Amino acid sequence: MRWVCGFFCLILSAHGQYPDFRIGNNRPYDRNFDRPRYLDGRLPYENRYPGIDVERRIQEEGDSRCNVIQVDNLPLTKSVETNYGTYEGKVVYLCDTPSTKREDRPVEQGGLKLPKRDYPASAVAYLGVPYAEPPLGLFRFREPQPLTFKGNVEAKKFRPACLQHTNYTGSSKGIEHVSEDCLYLNVYTPNDEVNRGQRYAVMMYIHDGEYSHGSGNVFPGHMLAATQEVIVVTFNYRLGALGFLSTGDNSSAGNFGLLDQRAAINWVYHNVERFSGDPERITIFGPGAGASAAGIHMMQQIYGENLHIKRVIAMSGSAVAEWASIDDAIFVRNISRLYGEQIGCWATDSWQLVECLKRKSNNSVEFTLTTVTPLRGWLPWGPVLDRNTRYKSPGMPYSALEYLENKIPRPERVQQFSYMTGVSVNDASFIVENDEELKNIGWQLNKDAFDQKIRAYAKTYNYTINEDAIIQAIRFMYTPWTDSENSSLLLEEYVNMFTDALYVAPMDRMVKLLLEIEVPVYMYVMNYSLTSSYFLPQRRTWNRVPHDTESILVSGAPFMDPKFYPSEYDFNKVYWSEGDRNMSQLLMEAWANFAKEGNPTPNALFGVVDWRPMRKGLLRYLSLNATYYEAQNSSSFMFQDYRQKQAQFWNSYVPGIFGRAEHYWPYWNELPWEYDIRVFRTSLYFVSSLAALFLFFAFLGFCCYCRASRYLHDSLEETDKPSTLIIQPKAKPRNTLSSAGVSSARHFTDILSCSTYSLNGTRYESLLAVLPRDTAV
Repeated sequence: MRWVCGFFCLILSAHGQYPDFRIGNNRPYDRNFDRPRYLDGRLPYENRYPGIDVERRIQEEGDSRCNVIQVDNLPLTKSVETNYGTYEGKVVYLCDTPSTKREDRPVEQGGLKLPKRDYPASAVAYLGVPYAEPPLGLFRFREPQPLTFKGNVEAKKFRPACLQHTNYTGSSKGIEHVSEDCLYLNVYTPNDEVNRGQRYAVMMYIHDGEYSHGSGNVFPGHMLAATQEVIVVTFNYRLGALGFLSTGDNSSAGNFGLLDQRAAINWVYHNVERFSGDPERITIFGPGAGASAAGIHMMQQIYGENLHIKRVIAMSGSAVAEWASIDDAIFVRNISRLYGEQIGCWATDSWQLVECLKRKSNNSVEFTLTTVTPLRGWLPWGPVLDRNTRYKSPGMPYSALEYLENKIPRPERVQQFSYMTGVSVNDASFIVENDEELKNIGWQLNKDAFDQKIRAYAKTYNYTINEDAIIQAIRFMYTPWTDSENSSLLLEEYVNMFTDALYVAPMDRMVKLLLEIEVPVYMYVMNYSLTSSYFLPQRRTWNRVPHDTESILVSGAPFMDPKFYPSEYDFNKVYWSEGDRNMSQLLMEAWANFAKEGNPTPNALFGVVDWRPMRKGLLRYLSLNATYYEAQNSSSFMFQDYRQKQAQFWNSYVPGIFGRAEHYWPYWNELPWEYDIRVFRTSLYFVSSLAALFLFFAFLGFCCYCRASRYLHDSLEETDKPSTLIIQPKAKPRNTLSSAGVSSARHFTDILSCSTYSLNGTRYESLLAVLPRDTAV
């Protein structure tokens, strides 16, 4: 049977349907993908490549903006041994840090054009480290498979991002290559030779992208790791349909991207100690979809399985947001079938749909060209409830709201946990920027267009039961009554409507529910807009502090070489202001302090910023305005009750008008006739198998019967032959026996008593069988 299956897989791999399997490597192999190169022994990089230009190598791998005198004794690589092999990373030298003096900065940032004695900081980057087997061929639409031993591998370059639509890829976006073989992570560690043996806190970054695009490669962790002495981990996870396609039944349970994230967390927990990390201090953080996914993992940590995470930083995203997860089985089934039709998989049931998608070749271009827009809601893909379709290890057995409102947390988990969250004041401005209709008219919005936009929003989110009441309520809440005809104010309130509905209200609901179970919560509001001259012409009142501003500052962009960021950011044109540098330093220190101790400000930052936690009845937050003290509105101070009226409008008032019924998630989500057909087909196959088995055994019995009959027939033919044994009866009376006759009779009786006897080579059960009937014994 094994050689038959192997031959079958070989034939399929030849046609590109399934991956081939190489000898000595029991894993799917993508022949179009550049595999990791094995190391030439265990020698250092310089010794393996004699004559290499060390200075040029340092410039290529690290910050290339400064000229350093002493480079001869600087190491270029470092290796670390893990349970899955030895990985060789590269040392990245940085020219600028928050503590660098002005004259020592790169010339592009105001420094003097003088050679520097040494680099002020450095980090070790291990890039493209696999954390699970490639989800190719038969592993598509399946949970991530455990990693096998890889041996010695160079980890010096990024691996491809996961498959996504071509609108989000390209060198300008920082995603040059995509592949289904994408389950890799990047580890950035401090290059500290003095404190070897020290265990650093770990910060795992989950990238944004609405669950359909993005990559962990875009977030450079060098500066955060080098200056704050933490280990930064970024990683890729499956996106879009390949990561979150669900049919509402066992054909495809969904949440594959969510389980990829958990596999990455598990890998880090078991291996980060080899990178000088502390596995008991793992913090997951990220913006948008990354923040909502981090919240989902937090729920599992507090209420269910131990994922080994201790803290969460949710930047502009919440696990209880309506867009953060999908709890409607009918919706996920319909969106999956709509996607299947667009990719060429017309199927009558979910099983056929998934099998058709599995037959698509690895890295099929169809997955990068096909998109689907839901008729209701904002995002087509996302985490779904899978407690009825994945029993052993569900990625999301309950929604975050179900956990917080109905489940009892584990006290020992709550005591060890901390949560930090916040929003930017113009988080939803990207929705307006991507609106082609508004873009074509120069982002001008009159009152009639404002009403049309509100009505479109109500239809998108299925407010159809009481649509007019909803529209009137939203119009009343967000009309600028001081000047209701002002186009700029209308557009600003339109952005506020989206920001409140998608980010502020879910965040407010999340922190209040966490405070009920006594989880320490820290909250911020990003009110700081970048002050560098490059950003000023692009800034408007409605996009002054856009989404993802925190990620740029937390990564240390004002101190980094622009080549570490996508070219579309145009950071090579930015002369960073002192305010931007200080705010980046503030965020890096606060985020790292929270990861280390669960408190963002154990000591006041910049002497004035003291961030205190929230309390029930005291919803205080840190307003991030600036880092210096001039006036109350120009520095970062604690305030409270951020947009409570708007938050309660979306959390309480709108659901009360709409009266949405709870979604029912059945175990087997098929139409009645589809289920009957499946049962009939299964029964037919079972009965047919039994019938075939019965016929086989009947045929086997018939053959055995024929063989036994022939053998008996041959034996009877031998019996009918004349016997050569002649027994002459004595003339004496039967009751008169001589001594010799008695002896002969006894001998004859002994013969008759034998169980078998042989005559002329034929065995008989008794000698009586060959005696004539009238023979007297």
